[in-house]
Amino acid sequence: MAITACDKTFKTQRNTNKMTKQKSVPWWTADLTIKRKRLNALRRRYQRTKNDEDLSKSKYFEEKKEYQITIKKEKIQSWKDYCNLTTHKPLERNI
Repeated sequence: MAITACDKTFKTQRNTNKMTKQKSVPWWTADLTIKRKRLNALRRRYQRTKNDEDLSKSKYFEEKKEYQITIKKEKIQSWKDYCNLTTHKPLERNI
């Protein structure tokens, strides 16, 4: 009885194909998702540890630099791919 009351009262969000397949930006990859999760884990470890601070701090900042470089490369590659897809049509001038 309580379950049916909740089902009638609360709206539930459906997972549609449009929601699950759509990326927020065209250059985002699964590799970037993995790197982001690893970076967040290293950041949490660095913030929580009191021993070996220098080791975890340097490891975090190295990973962060690599992550930022990877993002920059993906953005540039995505832009190049987009530019290659579009066709160049010269403008005609009526004089």
